[in-house]
Amino acid sequence: MILVYIENKSYLTKILSYLDELKLPFTTDIERKTEILVIAECSKKIKSYIQEHLFQKIIFLTELEEPQWIKYYKKQNKTGKTYQIRFRQFCNMCTHIIVTMPAFANLLKKKIKREIQILPKELPTIPMVKTNKEILQKYHISRKNKCILILDTNYSHLEAISLLAHTYPKFQFFLVGYQAEYLLTKKEKNLFYTLPHNVIEQKYIDFNIYSDLCYIASIVIHFYQGEMDFSYLNIPLILKRQLLIEYHFSYQDYFVNSKNAYLFQTTDELLLRFKKMVEERVANLTENGYDLILQSTHKEILKKWKFILTT
Repeated sequence: MILVYIENKSYLTKILSYLDELKLPFTTDIERKTEILVIAECSKKIKSYIQEHLFQKIIFLTELEEPQWIKYYKKQNKTGKTYQIRFRQFCNMCTHIIVTMPAFANLLKKKIKREIQILPKELPTIPMVKTNKEILQKYHISRKNKCILILDTNYSHLEAISLLAHTYPKFQFFLVGYQAEYLLTKKEKNLFYTLPHNVIEQKYIDFNIYSDLCYIASIVIHFYQGEMDFSYLNIPLILKRQLLIEYHFSYQDYFVNSKNAYLFQTTDELLLRFKKMVEERVANLTENGYDLILQSTHKEILKKWKFILTT
């Protein structure tokens, strides 16, 4: 019997749905005696529960904690160090640690001696795609010029976006994101107010809108987006769109530059890689990127879940 002790209701029901499909016996009653415990939060409440009960197997799903982990990974202040120590101590109380990305597995292997496995996030469900004509009309996009989609939810890269738009005036740059103007610096405000006319703003974002825009885009430029990052990054991969991705340490050993995606760290690298892509001087990696996410389909996730829980 598996006890699932997860306080986040949305994540709890997601895990329970996997167990239902696998027809594995489970309970959410913490008073029952069980052999396997599945947890997802690094909290004092759950830590106390583990200390008071014996389990043959304790499975810690780190997906909910990973945004905090990323936030404090390189911070050497008191808060950052405290969180890193607490997280490692919690991991050492468990028998199996399940992470979503290879980078997290590699980092943890240096700090703890526990079995670590990778269970990627499941791919999002993309709604039925409309025709090109419907999408172009809905978002007031010209048919004449090539569309480049840019995801920058907080307007953190306005200088790079402005440079691209001025350098390629015949392209349409569809900027997805928004930041209230009072939160922008003086320099950012000036960049925002002077964006060229070939930059089209889409302030609101959800999966439907983003999948529409990815569908008509020839290239997607993806700046790192924090907690919402991977869900939106998967959409252009599913639709086999050319990707330019801002490098982040959490991509290590997953995205490999010039193999399954093109990565950049600076504005100069972005401009150079973009130039080579539009001039077709580099290979189209869309099939390689699509192959990368095949491990994240619902069917594959269920297989991995069954392996984790039954071996």
